[in-house]
Amino acid sequence: TLVFLTSDNGPWYLGRTTGLRGRKNETFEGGMRVPLIAWWPARITPRRIAEPAAGVDLLPTALALAGIPLPPDREIDGIDLGDALLRGAAPPERPIYYYSDRALQALRLGRYKLHARHGVFAGAPWSLAIAPLVPQGPWLFDLDRDPDEAYDVREKRSAEFDRLEARRIAWERSLAENPRGWR
Repeated sequence: TLVFLTSDNGPWYLGRTTGLRGRKNETFEGGMRVPLIAWWPARITPRRIAEPAAGVDLLPTALALAGIPLPPDREIDGIDLGDALLRGAAPPERPIYYYSDRALQALRLGRYKLHARHGVFAGAPWSLAIAPLVPQGPWLFDLDRDPDEAYDVREKRSAEFDRLEARRIAWERSLAENPRGWR
């Protein structure tokens, strides 16, 4: 039996984000990074994989490991992580999309993460019910050098910002044209 153990979001205000910015319901790394543990006796050797994965990867991974093809009638957003889990291979670099409800707020590709302009919580934890979301951004963060998303490098890395912004716009356009992902 293959078992996946993960979480839907980072901690609420009583948990630790190990110094990362953000909390549950926020698209900063502290609100999105969670562990993924895959356990499959005699098949998966314990190891740490540093490259990001996403919840949408669980379906294609489980189907591939079970020898079942992906459904041909719809787009599948995730990738098969089987080689990473079984052999420790790095998953291929691809964009990871960060949503808050139905709003795409951020996009990560490799070491860079683009945040579109969006509301950011502006209050103390006890004031959650009355604190406003203040529109901020856009930003570009280099997660290799700045995993807590403290320093905007958009001006220094304008080509990366433009590349990720173009991908974000194309992704949103493709969803608007085919919201359910049918082929």
